[in-house]
Amino acid sequence: MLRWLWFAFVLALVLAGCGGSGRSNGPVTANRTMQITWPARSRAALTAPASALSARIVIVAGDSTGHDIAFTVNREARIDGYVATYTIPQPVNRTARTLTVSFYAQANGLGDLVATAQANFTSQGPNLNFVSVVVDGKVHTVTATPQTMLLSQGAKQLEFTASDADSHTVAVSPGSATWSLISGESVLSVSADGIATPLSVGTATVKVTVDGVSSPPATITVDRTFTRVFRFALPTDTIQLKGGDLNGACNLGQRFTVEAIVKPARADSRTFIWQQWANGSMDEIFVLDPDRFVGMGTGAGQPYRYYYGDQFPLHAWSHMAWCYDGQVVRMYRNGHLVSTTPATGNITPLANAEAAALGKNCGVPFVTQDFSFVGDLAAFRISNVDRYTGESYDVPTKPWEDDASTLVLVDPSTLSGTPTNFSIPGIQHLNGTLGGGSSSATSPTWEAYSP
Repeated sequence: MLRWLWFAFVLALVLAGCGGSGRSNGPVTANRTMQITWPARSRAALTAPASALSARIVIVAGDSTGHDIAFTVNREARIDGYVATYTIPQPVNRTARTLTVSFYAQANGLGDLVATAQANFTSQGPNLNFVSVVVDGKVHTVTATPQTMLLSQGAKQLEFTASDADSHTVAVSPGSATWSLISGESVLSVSADGIATPLSVGTATVKVTVDGVSSPPATITVDRTFTRVFRFALPTDTIQLKGGDLNGACNLGQRFTVEAIVKPARADSRTFIWQQWANGSMDEIFVLDPDRFVGMGTGAGQPYRYYYGDQFPLHAWSHMAWCYDGQVVRMYRNGHLVSTTPATGNITPLANAEAAALGKNCGVPFVTQDFSFVGDLAAFRISNVDRYTGESYDVPTKPWEDDASTLVLVDPSTLSGTPTNFSIPGIQHLNGTLGGGSSSATSPTWEAYSP
């Protein structure tokens, strides 16, 4: 229990109107008024429950017949501290000596009990004067919730938990708390009522105080997120891939992952997210059919091998992944396994490459029937490991990092300005050219990411 003398809730009983001469027996002849000083808050609570939004007052044996006088008062919907005067609904007996107050988290005496007070008083003339006021605050510990924010998500309400001495939760609203930033001013800004706005990638520490009780520091992490996309709007849009030992292509081999985060805008025919050709006879593709997404690969002199995913939504983000571990091909969408196909050996033992691209492959003169994927691409990656196994995984919510297993990583969010040529992270050390490959090629645009 937390106890204070003359707590922030200052109680005073004042005689209103005419009354007696200070004798200690008999009822008063007029109602009394009562003042409560409500402390400042971090937020006005207009609709949400909050700590000490109402008080139930009981004057013990307060009326002329020796019964209690009980009534409830509500705090006004305002942020600043103020003194409010309330009229006691009945005349007060001069022999009354004790007053109790219960403070509640919601208006009208509802919600969790957040504090109690007891006051002893004496009668001197027209006033009731307090001998002492003792308040027991029910909030014993406060814990700020550590969390991760994404740089582009905008402002967010920080969260906390208030508990009593028995570790039971005391339900108070955000406006009951006052927040402060301990470190990380360049990473995060925090208002007094806990509205956090990310400023840059990094970590910050905060604390929160409720009814005079402060939390230990809590870490708020601001992480990278998608900020830009390549928008493929025309069937001739392309990003031509060049460089590396296979002229822009990758030897997928016996273990790989090909994956993309895309928001398709149309699916009325086969359209290409990624494709590569070699020797004019073998290729690998990652495409969207009208009813599913597809991965296809072949080896030299071998027939095409298709691996089918499932139906994808239009105008919504999907993470699509094509994984191979040397024995089984697994197709995933949005964190769920949608198909498996037994396979052995190398999917693509490439010896030489002619062209590779995101969208339409304009670098292969004899290929005329393919069309670019139409929609937004937030990320594309090829890896020399099977990154996803089992039935499910957490869907990526931020750009991938370039690591030791990354062959190709196209991330529009890392680029600046309006790119036309850019270096592509990964072991292959490729370059991307928007609208490259032929005079008929067109360029996808570099647009702001939209959830």
